[in-house]
Amino acid sequence: MEAMSRNLFRNECKYYISYPVARLLEQRLEKIFVRDPYSESNGAYRIRSLYFDNPQRQAYFDKLSGVADREKYRIRFYNRSDSFIQLEKKKKVGDKILKTGESLSRGEAERLVRGDSEFLLNSEKSLLCEFAARARFEKLSPLVFVDYTRRAFLYSSSNLRITLDSNVTETAFRGSLFDFSQPAIPVLEPQQVILEVKFDGVLPPLARALLADIPAVGAAISKYCKCCEMLF
Repeated sequence: MEAMSRNLFRNECKYYISYPVARLLEQRLEKIFVRDPYSESNGAYRIRSLYFDNPQRQAYFDKLSGVADREKYRIRFYNRSDSFIQLEKKKKVGDKILKTGESLSRGEAERLVRGDSEFLLNSEKSLLCEFAARARFEKLSPLVFVDYTRRAFLYSSSNLRITLDSNVTETAFRGSLFDFSQPAIPVLEPQQVILEVKFDGVLPPLARALLADIPAVGAAISKYCKCCEMLF
């Protein structure tokens, strides 16, 4: 699970790589980095994110149009478990990313996805109060599930995080946060993996060395937008 910062904008570089290359990179990383604590015995964990948007699909079209300052909201949990559920906001300003989040109970999360956010308007947690207000006035509603398998590696001394995301699928939201019965549609090419490198300031020399000979194609990748393309 990625820690949420309340005031630190970070760099986030994304690349497409092949599955064999991802396996090679993973072998390198596990010798130096620490795996994310949410990793299961196979070294990976499953993420489910439910994204919200307004009727005009502003978050989707802002990304496609390259709007420099934009935001989107999602509910996220791990390994199909309700032990940790979080409402998150991802804010992009220029080339920098800021992620913030607040935990929710399963009951609170289910109320939100059913369109009931009024109970959070007086929350002491500013993000929850903000979301409730925007949900009311902008008519935000849950649109699509984005599910994928993540292998995450941390290097705490430089706050460096490298992730490998595979098996990315989309599922249209049908009313329940924990409904896994709907067909999941793959959105990546076969054997394709998304490499993400997240860091403060300048890319640390260690990361440069590890990635120097990795065949990767840089891209402005949005899993949310790729999944939306399968819906529209």
